[in-house]
Formats: sequence, structure tokens, C-alpha cells
Amino acid sequence: MKFFFLSLLALVLLAGCSESNKVKSPKKEYSHDVGDILFDSQTDDPTFTLCDSTKIITRRKALDYQGDRSKIGPACLEKFKFQPEFESFTGYITIRFIVNCNNESGRFRAKSLGSDFSLKEAPDSLKKHLVDIVQSLSGWNHAYENDAAFDIVKFINFKITNGQIDNVLQ
Repeated sequence: MKFFFLSLLALVLLAGCSESNKVKSPKKEYSHDVGDILFDSQTDDPTFTLCDSTKIITRRKALDYQGDRSKIGPACLEKFKFQPEFESFTGYITIRFIVNCNNESGRFRAKSLGSDFSLKEAPDSLKKHLVDIVQSLSGWNHAYENDAAFDIVKFINFKITNGQIDNVLQ
């Protein structure tokens, strides 16, 4: 019996030691701009309103464009006008925005990455041009859930090579 209690005590102590020696992974911090698109009075249309700011969804298939998402790429390519200052950029530009429950879009944001996915700044004129193109798209259609439409965050990614659009991904 004494051996049983000593064995149990040793087992508990060993388990405690192994827990304290484990390397703890650092707490990950994410900035709000990963998912939230907060109102910016300097750039956003003050008349664009959200239907329910507490329930913004990001499901990929929750939003259609004129009945077929495959029409987004051609619509963007049709409106793209190459400028010589764009040529210096190769990488990706992501345009992120919200479509509210009334199928209106607003709060457009642009981020750029190099072709190796490292941070790389694209020319401001290129980012603005792509935002203007995406902003001009109309014909958004929500999928309904429980007979209600929600505010939705949408991402459109542009693969750029030497300032030209190679692909439109969404």
C-alpha cells in the first residue's frame, strides 16, 4: 500500500514537472482591420449605412454578383486602364468592402503584397484605380438566411504582373 501511494505521488510530481517545462506559444494578436472595416470619415461615404453592425458575415457564397460571381473578373478587366506608373508593381492587391443588406457597397479598403506574399506597397494610383473599379460594380445579390439579408464583407483579389491584371480572384 505504501508503495502504491509513493508511486502515485511520483507520477503526479512527474506530470507536474513535464507541464512546467512545456514551451508556451505566444499569444497571437490580430489587428481589427483583418475582419472589421470601421467607418473612416476621411474616405467613407457617410450615407452608406450598415443594417446590423453586430452581425456582419464573411461567407464566400453568401453574395452573388448579377446572378453569377464569374462575371466579376470580366467586369473588372473591362474597366481597367493601364497607366505607366503601374508597371513597377508585381504582386497582389486585395480590395475589401462591405455590401449591406440593401445590396449597396461601401467602406472600400486596399492592401497590397508582393508576389512572395511579403508586405509591398503598390502605387497609390493603382490601388485607387482598382478601388474605383470595384466601387463601380453594381448588381450585388444576397443569399437570404431565415428570410433576412445581412451585411457582408467581400474580398476581391487582383494578381498584378508589371502593372497589368493577370487574374481576378474572389
